[in-house]
Amino acid sequence: MPTLSGFIHPVAASTKGRHLSAVVFATVLACMATPCMAASFDCGKAVTAVERRICDSERLSLADERMGGLYAELMTELAAPARRELRDEQRKWLVFRDQCLNQRNSEDCLAANIDVRRDGLQARLDALPMRPVDVYQPAPCIPRQSPPANGGLREILWWVLSSKAQREERARRDAATDCP
Repeated sequence: MPTLSGFIHPVAASTKGRHLSAVVFATVLACMATPCMAASFDCGKAVTAVERRICDSERLSLADERMGGLYAELMTELAAPARRELRDEQRKWLVFRDQCLNQRNSEDCLAANIDVRRDGLQARLDALPMRPVDVYQPAPCIPRQSPPANGGLREILWWVLSSKAQREERARRDAATDCP
């Protein structure tokens, strides 16, 4: 509840539920009025000029999100020593990336650096050995519901001329023999 030196405004106190609704509504409107981009970090907490530049550009924001996703995935796949190495490598890359602000066309420089980093992370992820599947689940057995393609004319005619009850009985019988 908003206070000013311990004083609660009487209108604010009486409209407690409506105040929250107004805040949510204003947040949704703000998101609709400006493009809601998805950088790999919280743009609301962007501090550096590079972070603000990435948040201001949809192109950079999307590229950074893709690169950040690969970084996060790689961090989950690596053992502790390799994670520390990757984290140090990322910090060095961030310093290198930040030098793009000194370039004439900083957006192109940032995009190129993010793309190169993303490709490097993807290559490193692709080079990891495949993990075995944690749980083996056999494919479900699906009983035959239609006549077999090589059943011949007699089989097809039986299928067409038989009653629904006869087909269901046969399907149950086939299921008992087809499925383990």
